[in-house]
Amino acid sequence: MDRLQAFARRGLQEDVFLRNVLCLAGAVWMTWEYIITCRDEYQYIWRVKVLYMLARYLTLGVLWANTYIVFVPLSCVPVPRHACVGWFLLLMISASLLLAAIDSLIMLRVYALYNCSLKMAVFFTGLLVMQMMLIAISVSRTLHLLPFSETCDVLETPQEVIYVMAGDVFTQTILLLLTIAKRKVAFGESLLVHLVVRDGAWVFVLLVSIWAATIPYSLFTHVSKLHLMFVFPIALMSTATCRLIMNMHKIPLEMSSNRYSGSGSTGTDIAFTTHIEMSETSQISVASIHPTQARESTS
Repeated sequence: MDRLQAFARRGLQEDVFLRNVLCLAGAVWMTWEYIITCRDEYQYIWRVKVLYMLARYLTLGVLWANTYIVFVPLSCVPVPRHACVGWFLLLMISASLLLAAIDSLIMLRVYALYNCSLKMAVFFTGLLVMQMMLIAISVSRTLHLLPFSETCDVLETPQEVIYVMAGDVFTQTILLLLTIAKRKVAFGESLLVHLVVRDGAWVFVLLVSIWAATIPYSLFTHVSKLHLMFVFPIALMSTATCRLIMNMHKIPLEMSSNRYSGSGSTGTDIAFTTHIEMSETSQISVASIHPTQARESTS
């Protein structure tokens, strides 16, 4: 009997060690991502962009705070339920904010492609509110019922996560279809439209892959390991959001470089050089510039 208890205790210690290492890896990854992109961030971003600040600095803070939590208070097993609930809420709220940020960013891009249509604005706002309401309702209904193990694993994955997953997959599918429908803007020659379509496609693949890799596995095993369900998805969504914003802010400089070098992105006399500016109030301005007009205005 003592040997069985010792074996079980060793298994718990190994599980805690693996969890701590994975959480540390997520924090190190985000720190490395920040280091290799800080030059671009300084050049393109530091005009206080709300979505960027949320995705970059909130995530860095959360992941390093999470690393401290798993290495210090959560390493003393068994972990009390209130500590598990607090850890779960920290990761869940952070993941929800990042999901809202990346969804909002893709919506802003599609909104600009549709000439800032009021109907699109209302529709996208409804989609975003629906997604956040699904998350809030699911958490409020299940949080007090969640059974936690000694290491804060959720021992029974609630069925409500299926509705949250379905809601976001539906939202991403709508955004992807609306983006693809506009791929022929400016005869399909616009560098910016190509970027929006490409980025929208890989964000769709990323988010659907995250859902497909986490939710079915948790439902099948009936166990949700929070460090797998949240830490790396948080890091991935943060990386994606920051790269999307950097890519968009690089476009005007690339267009200017092509214009002055005489190697424009199109072989015709028309170019769609829409530049999306997101202020602190998340407003978008769209400007389509004819190349000959641009040259006349600079001369």
